[in-house]
Amino acid sequence: MLTAAHCCTLLCRLVHGAVPAGKYGEDLSGGYYESGGSSLKMGAVSAYVPLFLATTAFCFPEGYNNTGLLDELKFKVKWGADFLLNSHVDDYVYMGSMGNDTEAFDNYAPLELFEKYSPDRIVGYCTKDDPCSEITADAAAALAAASLLLKADNPQWAANALAHAVQLYKFATEHQRSYMDTSDPAVQVFAYLYESTGFKDELGFAAAMLYKATGEEQYKQDAEQFFDESPDTQTQELGELKPLTAVLMSQLDPSNSKYGDYLQSFFEQYLSLKGEIKHTKCGLAIPYHWGALTHGPNVAMLGMCYGKGANVDPDYRARLFNYGQHQVDYVLGDCGRSWLVGFGKDYPQYLHQIPSYNSILVWKDETDPLGDRIAGTNYPGPITTEKTDRPQMWQKGMVDFYGNYFPQRHIAYGTLFGAPLMDDGMVTSRRDYTYTEPTVIYNTAIVGALAGLAEYYGAGPWSGELQEVNQVDYSAYLKQ
Repeated sequence: MLTAAHCCTLLCRLVHGAVPAGKYGEDLSGGYYESGGSSLKMGAVSAYVPLFLATTAFCFPEGYNNTGLLDELKFKVKWGADFLLNSHVDDYVYMGSMGNDTEAFDNYAPLELFEKYSPDRIVGYCTKDDPCSEITADAAAALAAASLLLKADNPQWAANALAHAVQLYKFATEHQRSYMDTSDPAVQVFAYLYESTGFKDELGFAAAMLYKATGEEQYKQDAEQFFDESPDTQTQELGELKPLTAVLMSQLDPSNSKYGDYLQSFFEQYLSLKGEIKHTKCGLAIPYHWGALTHGPNVAMLGMCYGKGANVDPDYRARLFNYGQHQVDYVLGDCGRSWLVGFGKDYPQYLHQIPSYNSILVWKDETDPLGDRIAGTNYPGPITTEKTDRPQMWQKGMVDFYGNYFPQRHIAYGTLFGAPLMDDGMVTSRRDYTYTEPTVIYNTAIVGALAGLAEYYGAGPWSGELQEVNQVDYSAYLKQ
């Protein structure tokens, strides 16, 4: 059985290369890029990765211990959290989004050369006058979770992270407004790409995580209030944190039945034959097709974590576990092919992921002709959001990428593919990024679900060969 090792080795894309700075001189070189075809750094995306991964560590500590991956998991969380700390430049000033979607989506150069082709990335901020509660609340939750996870390794760092979390939560609650109403051009890019359904669920999860980290009763009361004010949802994902809040609060406040009642209703959408969530022929949950492979593992992680609660009926616990295992087994290949890159049979070879295709080894240097631009088309579309009456200029590297002439030149170990077709078939064109583009958010789902299964089955460290994947001792970094 696959362990969480395969996914933790990559977790999509860590940021390397040049050192960009924000308006206030803050170092914005760390953190996570948004997706396989994007070099955008977005506040909520950057926060979701550490907040979700840390939560899986609280749910399945033995899963990570059994596989020898706890330090690597902590590294992934701290890497993201350090970027959030840099982004919080003042009590009421937080870097909310970095980059322009057209420039990011039209640049097919290796990340190491991004500064050459797009040197002037716009940077946007959440402020008192222009708040964005979803973004600042997510950052508060992520830093509170990271503080708790790394407290034993680095008490001083953890105390600083918690102090920032408290202030960011104060910012998010004192100045409540959605980023959908922002006037900041860079944050508007995020709003264009990720439409918000409201910020109360983010406030609720932040309060719940601060309650777990501090034990202060006010956070518990806030969590309940914001939970009640949050709309119900069919999914757990970026922008939809009510299910995750319910799982956390069901364990922190087990005498309050509202969280368990909500979760039973949420899970029933997936478990029942009459439920609202569609499934493929082989049984993968498909709330909607874009990035659908994240939803089954997310529900698996939530169900296994909730099922550990003392108040959960054993038969219902088994039902949740069985469904979750089926979703993960689908990803690993039970329907004939693996959807996890670098593992199993017939795993995806054509990904909308630039770094594993146009690597620095292929591009060679800054004068490579792949960076030259040629006249493209007058028609707007998924290549760019620019609408002009003149031909758009496309990089030659982009034409090569979309031509599907070659499979990925490097194995992006652990990357979760975007989505299957309803008949369980695979899209093999990089052009359709709604199916073929992986994101860093998708990977958090499968990591958490695999940790839960590793805990249940007692799996040890992976003993197979993972080419191009280095074994790293992260303990020194955790103390920095």
